[in-house]
Order: sequence, then C-alpha cells, then structure tokens
Amino acid sequence: MRSGGGDGLRTSKSAAAAQSGSMSMRAAAAYTDAGSALEKITDTEGAFDSFKRIVREWPDAAARATTVAVAVLLFCLTWAHWGDIQLDCGREVYVPYQLLRGKLLYRDLWYPYGPLEPYISALLLGIFGERLSILYGLGLALLVGSALTLFEVGQLLGGRAVGLTAALVLLLQGFGFTIFNYIFPYSYATSLGVLLSLSCALFTLNYLLRGLARNYLALAGLASGLALITKQEMGAACYLMLGFVFAVQAIRQRSLRDIPGQIVSLTPGLLLTAAVYAVFFDLAGFTLILYKSWQYAPGGYYARTFAARDTAHIGLRLVPSELIALALSSVAAIASWILIAKAVRRSAAGFASSVLILAVILTLINYYSDGLGDLKNTIVFFAFLLIFPKGSWLIALAFLLYSSNELRKNPSEPRILCDMTISFFAIVTGLRTLAETEPYGYGIYYSAPAFLVFLLVVTRCADRAVPELTSAQREKIIASLLAAQVLLFAAIRFPTGSGRNVDFKTSWGSIYLNSEDARIAHQIYDFMLEQKRSARQVVLIPELPMMYAFTGTEAPSRWYDIYAGLLSQEDERAYVARLEQERVDYVIWTSRFAHDKFGQDYDFEVYKWLTSHYSLTRTFGHFGPDQQRPLAALVFQRRPAH
Repeated sequence: MRSGGGDGLRTSKSAAAAQSGSMSMRAAAAYTDAGSALEKITDTEGAFDSFKRIVREWPDAAARATTVAVAVLLFCLTWAHWGDIQLDCGREVYVPYQLLRGKLLYRDLWYPYGPLEPYISALLLGIFGERLSILYGLGLALLVGSALTLFEVGQLLGGRAVGLTAALVLLLQGFGFTIFNYIFPYSYATSLGVLLSLSCALFTLNYLLRGLARNYLALAGLASGLALITKQEMGAACYLMLGFVFAVQAIRQRSLRDIPGQIVSLTPGLLLTAAVYAVFFDLAGFTLILYKSWQYAPGGYYARTFAARDTAHIGLRLVPSELIALALSSVAAIASWILIAKAVRRSAAGFASSVLILAVILTLINYYSDGLGDLKNTIVFFAFLLIFPKGSWLIALAFLLYSSNELRKNPSEPRILCDMTISFFAIVTGLRTLAETEPYGYGIYYSAPAFLVFLLVVTRCADRAVPELTSAQREKIIASLLAAQVLLFAAIRFPTGSGRNVDFKTSWGSIYLNSEDARIAHQIYDFMLEQKRSARQVVLIPELPMMYAFTGTEAPSRWYDIYAGLLSQEDERAYVARLEQERVDYVIWTSRFAHDKFGQDYDFEVYKWLTSHYSLTRTFGHFGPDQQRPLAALVFQRRPAH
C-alpha cells in the first residue's frame, strides 16, 4: 500500500510537472505572440499601417478608441456652448462651491438628488480650482465612461457592431446645447447615475453568463448602491433589475436556495447606501431631506402640486390612443428595417448610395434649420420614426415578453435570461420618459437601454430576413444597417451651431451665450460685483444661482432657487423671514423660461413681500409679462425704513 501510494504520488508529481511545463510553454508562446504583435505595431512601416493592424488585430480596442476619439472631437467642436447660466445648471455650480465653504448638503443647501455627486464635484473643484473647465471635464469623463460601458453591454448581447452603434448614438446625444447634455447638464447626478446604472447592468449580465460568479454580483450591488445615493430612481431601477433576475432564477430552479447568498453579495452596496443616508438624516433631519429637498417624495409639496403635470410632460403618460400610435410606429420601424435588409441583399451599392444621399439631405436640413421652421421638425420626426423610434419603451416590453416565452422553451440558456434582463432594465429605467423616448430632452438620460434593445431587435430580425445567405454575408448586411443608422443619426444630431457667439468671461472661465444674453449677464455680473465691494447683499429670484459663485457671494437662505413647486406657503414665510433677518439690500428678479410665472402662479408670499418692501430701480433688458427669451432682470432696492 505504501508502494502504491508512493507511485501515485510520483505520478501526481509527474503530471503536475508536465502540466506546469505545458503552462510554461503556453505562457512563453503567448508572450512570444504578444511580442510579435508589438513588433508589428512598432515597425517602421508608418503610423497608418500600424493603425490598420490595430483595427484588424484588436477590433475591440479600435472600437473603444473610436468612441473616445469621437467624444473628444465633439468636445472640442462644442467647447463651452453647453447648458444654461440661468436654469438648473446654476445649481451644479453653486452647490459644490458652497460645500467647499463648509455648508452641509440638505441642511444648508436645498438639493433634490442623492449626496454623492455634489461632493465629487466639490472635491474636483477643491483640488484643481474653481473653474467651469473642471466641471466640463467631469461631464466628458462621465459621458465617455457611459458610452464605453454601453459598448460593452451591447457587445455582450449583440456583438461589436451593436455595441459601437449604441455608444456612438449616445455620444451624439450627449453634446446638446441646451440643459439636456452630458458635459454641462441640468444635473451631473443624472449623468453619473447613467454611468452607474449601466455599470450595474454590465456586471449583472456578466454574472448571468459566468454562472455563480459572486464577484460580478457584488460589483452590481455596489454600483446599485452608488446609483441610489446619486440619482434615486436610477438606483431603484438597478435594484429592481437585480430582484427580477433573482426571481426568474428562483422560478427556473424551482428553489429559493440561492436567494440568501445573492442577498449577501449585495450587502456591501446596501450597507454603504444605508451608512451614507444615515449620516445625512442624522445631521440634516429626515423631514428636511425627504419633504423639503427631494421633490418627488410622497407627501411633499411638489409631489402634491406640480409633480403629476411635470411627470406627464416628461413622458410618464398612459394615454391609450398615444400608446397605440407608439406601438404602430414601432412595428412600422422594425418592418422597415427588415425590408431594407432584403433590399441590401439585392443591391448593396444602391443601398449605400441612398443612405449617402439621405444623409446629405438631413445634414443640410440640420445646418440650415433656422430657415426651414416646421418643415425641419416634420422631416426629423419621420426620420426618427425609423432611426430612433419614439416607441422604443414598448419595443423593450415586447422583447421582454418574447424572451420570456423563449426561456420557457429553453430554460437552460443564459443568454435568453440576459435578453430578459436588459429588456426589464430598459423598462424600469425608461419609465419616466415612457411616451417621450427621444434622443433629446430628458430622453438622452433614460433612453439608452431601450435604444439598445431596439438595435437587438432590428439586427436579429434582419438576420432572419435573409436566411438563404451565409453567416458572413448576413453579418455584412447587419453591419451596413447599423452603419446607416449611425450616419443618418449623425446627420440629424451632429452639433452644427447654437446661436451662441459671445464668450461670457467670468472668474470661473468662459461660457458662450447669444449676444443679448451675454449683455444682460454682464450687467448682472458687474452689478453684483459692485454691490459686493460696497458690502451690500444681493439676492436673486426666482433663480440664477450661478451668479453667486461667479461673484464670490452666496444666497442668504438654503433656498438659492425658488422656482415653481419648491416652496410651500410655510416655506415661503420662512424664506421671507430669513431675508428680513439678513436685511437684503437688492433683489434681482430674473426672467424665467417657464409656463409658470413668479408672483402669479407661485411664490405669492415672496412676491407680496418684494413689492411691499422694495422699489424698482433699474431694468436689465426687456422684461415683459410673458418674457421667455432672452435673459432679462428687474433690480429692486430696499426702501428706507420709516
């Protein structure tokens, strides 16, 4: 027995040695291959030949490099033309500026989202200096990260071409000139929430494809927790997606045995979220955060008054006739791509020529949009019916039902569960913009998963539409369709001009405005600096908090904005009492691009206080009763005490 054990031991050692030698040989071969590849890149044939080798030998790296290059190009072309100095972008500057001066979020500063992003912005501004370019760089990093993550998700589900198409379309959406962009957006918390939620989706899909790899599940849970302390509804969507995955797996296995382990994997993210919110609830108070900061909290003033109207405007509508129209347009879009795939099979050259001609026409329409009026809107509307259907949310819902049926037929296939997961994620993420799933407005933050599902549906339908072709031929047709989508989308959404031609220079750097807005902004800026030198206090209503940061001043209250829906009657009284306590010298009433009018539709107590204690002394710009654009302001000075 001893001898047998010894032989077995020697045999094991010999096998181990052989295996070790084999591994060493494989490692050496891999090293040699890597060295050969490196030599190919660094030879003397020229940079262009090297680039071609990278594209051919490392297509994933080339796709990622293309994504980054497009982002940098668009960043340079649109430099400082994003956002709005008056609307929500001002909050994104003022809040981190005040955090650096010792203020506490929620208690000292009203803020409607989770606490993570403002402190990240404050950290960056504290390290690199208080400049707009730092925030611009943050926005670029978030957009590139989101595009690369979306590329990985798309590649995992539909291949490299699908991932690259989704990433490039997201980039083209992200450089808009309004407050709806990624570089200087209405909310950096939303941009960061997109990145974190897409990361959660990517980790979850990897978990499904790699069995019980708990590290991926733990990363998904961590991303969910970070999303929940960044943009609440995006974090909630992540946890709903994870719960959906756990439920489907339990149903497939007809057992709950994996649920405890899965929940344990999510514990780090949950504990982090709980700890962060516990700290802020302790320091600022549960009521102040939930009901005086988070607008959509049930029972809060905004939720009771303006939330239903604003939510419906953004897209959360369940109007039967509208849903039917969206469904029909979605079916028409998919059917059109099936017909196009068959047309490409018959004449690839004719398809390419047609796409190029249409792209030129759409580019000209985009460039000369000012002279086309409603004609441009009509053409773009029909173009997007094909390229970016407004009913993408319903397509995701249909794809979820289809995938569920496929899983019932083949319950052991993990990729079907991946299809179900991304569809469910698109549904819960895009619910806020359900009927307005568009590549502009709020849709640019909520539509990426739904658009990715649309790409998956189109490519799979196109693949089945030409079964007589070889696999390689079908791949070429699908690549042609996706390339056409990117080209046509770029023709419509490529940033060609914003009407901003004046560089408004401030202590924080430059932001470009149209000539009239720049003139009024300079007047307000200079006036506030003049009063600062004279130790007089100026308050801005209903909003323009960016000017506080630019001039090195601060709002006298935690309410640096008082636009419609923020202040209840009780809050208005507290706000007025605070202004009285501070003995504010000047009040600048700025025009606001909105349907609700200050003093007529909201903030009656503040308006009454203003007109009772202050007198109009000057006007910047033309301030009419129905003022929309450009920027204008009325300056009120406190009357002498009797």
